[in-house]
Amino acid sequence: MLRRPPAIAPEVWDSWPDSLKKTIAETPEVYMAPANSDIDPALLNSSNGPSASRCTPHDADRDGPHQPMLSANPSAANNSTRGHNIRNSTPANVEELADILYNMREDQREHYKQTDDRLAHLEGSHPDHQTSSTTRGCTTQHWGGSNIARRRRRRDACEEGNDAESHTGQFDHDAEDVTDARGKLSATAREVRADLKRLILTKFRHVCNVSEGKTWPSPDDERKNETTGEIYLTPNFEATVNDDHNRVIFKKIAHLVWEELGSTTLSNSMSNRKVKWNKQSLFTFAKDTYRGFKEEWKAQNDRKKAAAKNTNQQKNRWSQRHKEVGR
Repeated sequence: MLRRPPAIAPEVWDSWPDSLKKTIAETPEVYMAPANSDIDPALLNSSNGPSASRCTPHDADRDGPHQPMLSANPSAANNSTRGHNIRNSTPANVEELADILYNMREDQREHYKQTDDRLAHLEGSHPDHQTSSTTRGCTTQHWGGSNIARRRRRRDACEEGNDAESHTGQFDHDAEDVTDARGKLSATAREVRADLKRLILTKFRHVCNVSEGKTWPSPDDERKNETTGEIYLTPNFEATVNDDHNRVIFKKIAHLVWEELGSTTLSNSMSNRKVKWNKQSLFTFAKDTYRGFKEEWKAQNDRKKAAAKNTNQQKNRWSQRHKEVGR
């Protein structure tokens, strides 16, 4: 049995032939209209058959103005004439109704496309970030930073891995999450947060072989531990925190700290069931640590630029004095 759209009265739906019901049922948009939608009676009168009169008195309050109104929506403005004809005419047969529904769907798709294009422009997205999803009853292409952000959030959620890495069963359902804002946490949760971030910071400098006060190298330079042969990691501070190169480093650091914590006896605060932390928490703190190191990297590069500028100015002054003496 075909499902009746909520905006169509049961007695009207039952009076229609199965072929018409099937045509309407194949159009998802009709099911999106609420039950109290103001449907033009002329459309409902189509159940009386092709011979039914299609001339009904115009009611401005019910049917809207005779002339199309200007719209802020470009797609609506471009299709205003067609939409007006649909509202104030009765389909003569199933084929005509199907054509009307098809046009409605095409108008809707065009509207969604233009809306997505405007959103993508505002978000400053790029064409190479494209995803496809099913929305509003039809498949549409989305271009925008919002979809990129959603993919990253899903990818971050997957970093937790299995139950062990999620610390499942190690904290209560109402436990405080250490990744929340510090000001919202209790003293115990703040203590755990500080301990975990300290471990992440120490491990970050270790795997990168950059002690405090040391200049951050370029990611293009390969550095190796001569004793162990280990390749030191170097974050790319010219990229963003979500850059794939940087995320590999965050994941590596989180894994190393997680392994260390698993092989040691935890403090009472870290074992507190009212405090939630897991491997994903370590990954999040690694990202926060990167942001702090990026400010350090910027300061180092600013000093280099300042020194180079000073040297260049000295050369210019020397050259100017030399020219003046030679005159």
